Amino acid sequence: GFWEVLKNIVFFINLERLVLTHIQNKQPNKIILIDYPGFNLRIAQKIKLFSKTKIIYYISPQLWAWKEDRVKIIKKHVDSLIVLFPFEVSWYKKHQIHVKHFGHPLIAQYLPSKIKKINPNQKLSIALCPGSRIQEIQKHLPTLINTAIQYTKNNPHVAFRVICAPNINPQLLRPYIKTTPITIETTPILSSFQKTDFAIVASGTAALECAVTLTPMIVVYKMSWLSWWMTKGFVKTPFASIVNILAKKEVSLELLQEQFTVINLLSALDRKLKNPSALFNEQKNILQTIKPLAIKDTYQKTATHIANY
Repeated sequence: GFWEVLKNIVFFINLERLVLTHIQNKQPNKIILIDYPGFNLRIAQKIKLFSKTKIIYYISPQLWAWKEDRVKIIKKHVDSLIVLFPFEVSWYKKHQIHVKHFGHPLIAQYLPSKIKKINPNQKLSIALCPGSRIQEIQKHLPTLINTAIQYTKNNPHVAFRVICAPNINPQLLRPYIKTTPITIETTPILSSFQKTDFAIVASGTAALECAVTLTPMIVVYKMSWLSWWMTKGFVKTPFASIVNILAKKEVSLELLQEQFTVINLLSALDRKLKNPSALFNEQKNILQTIKPLAIKDTYQKTATHIANY
């Protein structure tokens, strides 16, 4: 979000100063920037003012989705770009940028060989993934918990679990859950999804991790109205979830901003969980969409390129 960044602007200014001072003192041979374009593209510009060190950017900014004009910064200040999705290669080559694609490491390592069967008539485990940022938890978790409480009243065979991101203290989640029988899980997210039948997950990396385990899901997201209004003016893609973007269709349902309500979630859960064929079709579509990204030895190939570039 925009407002969310502005609230912490002093932190980012101090962090930028710290990073640049460290680079000036150490004079590294190569610098690898990882994700986080709002910060890293500023750093790249300033590094090139005092250093000729090669800059390799791993995990492309989603400029094809929004803020396309930042491609000029990459072209001028980044020496080599490594992307996770094949369609990004042609997009960046169109802008005359040195770009490489070696597959997606998550998908290459964890994609199962077959679809797990879900029986709606048996005990179902549903994961609630509110996100890995405090503001995401504040925006998402109350609605997720209220949905779980209301849904289990008429569906006692369903058990809800909140997946706690590794950077979040589980104690921060407990006030939202209060006395309800919903558990908090702190095991690695991929392990959690592997024993999950269905998930309601905040858009982002967690949605892709959910997809990697072929778990059907509802993708949700809510931000401040200012950030939402500004984002809508920039975003060029019709979907938030990367699986839907890759498939160019809605493989998994998205409920964003004003659509993210308890009523809509309850209705969607009823439609999905009581229709085994719909669940299987979603799993099949997820597999078909992400399987081409499961390239062998993706980390090794990425590291070799960085070492030899």
